[in-house]
Amino acid sequence: MKKVILALVLFVAYICNVAAQTPAYSFDNTEHNFGTIKEADGKVTCTFVLTNTGTADLNMTTVEPSCSCIVLNVPATTLKAGQKVTITATFDPFGRKGDFTKRIYVHFNNSKETSVNLLLKGSILQNQ
Repeated sequence: MKKVILALVLFVAYICNVAAQTPAYSFDNTEHNFGTIKEADGKVTCTFVLTNTGTADLNMTTVEPSCSCIVLNVPATTLKAGQKVTITATFDPFGRKGDFTKRIYVHFNNSKETSVNLLLKGSILQNQ
């Protein structure tokens, strides 16, 4: 009987420990405003720093831009607890004019908030 109770206690402790380990995250910011940029000046780049603030591995299951005018550099898709990663976004204004708002969709494995939209904003002056 003592072995059964001990096994049950150990099992409950294990379950509680696993349940307490959850992934969570924070970004240094979720929006970057380039301001007014000139088409002739070419591509512009910004960064977003992501931190795993949870106690379990955080997996970015998908990181994708809303259009082909954004090229992403994501050096790692799995972050250990406390680890940081920098997502670099390069926007190409060629052939575009006026105000813009573009999104980067980031999807995670955690059970609370599973995705976030990073925003790129600005205004493009066309070549004269």
